[in-house]
Amino acid sequence: MFAQEVIEVQREVQQLVFSDKTVLKFDSLLIATGGIPRNFWPETRAMKNIFVVRGVADAVGLEKAIEAKGKPRILVIGSSFIGMEAAAILVKSASELIVVGMEKVPFERVLGDKIGLAMQKMHEDKGVKFRMNVVIKSFEGLIAVSPNPLGIFPLTMPCNVQLLRMGRVRALS
Repeated sequence: MFAQEVIEVQREVQQLVFSDKTVLKFDSLLIATGGIPRNFWPETRAMKNIFVVRGVADAVGLEKAIEAKGKPRILVIGSSFIGMEAAAILVKSASELIVVGMEKVPFERVLGDKIGLAMQKMHEDKGVKFRMNVVIKSFEGLIAVSPNPLGIFPLTMPCNVQLLRMGRVRALS
């Protein structure tokens, strides 16, 4: 039954109908579709040392790249749950770790300013640096390029390893 696709949710009678026509009754139903990581820069797929971690193989590749570079300068792009978790883990392996986020503080959109600022301080105490209010526009080799907030010249951030974490979209298929 677990390899079957759900073809109908009958809320009134609290049951699921599967593609093989079997039925499963439920008391409560939680639909947890999971998510697909966003990647706004398809050109990064061919670049070495730029990682979007989706599974174990991606994490192993990231680990190998970090080991090969010794203690690299790591840029984590994304300042919500997965990006901040990655920063907490990777800061020990980096000569410098910088989290880049588009909000004023980490977690701002989901947890608010106060909690975000407290979380940023906690990570800073462990050696993580932050560049906030930054939107990455492109990658040129191992440099993330963002327009300067004043719009005068590009802000560039050279690094050895980049981990992209820009959130997720719902997996509906």
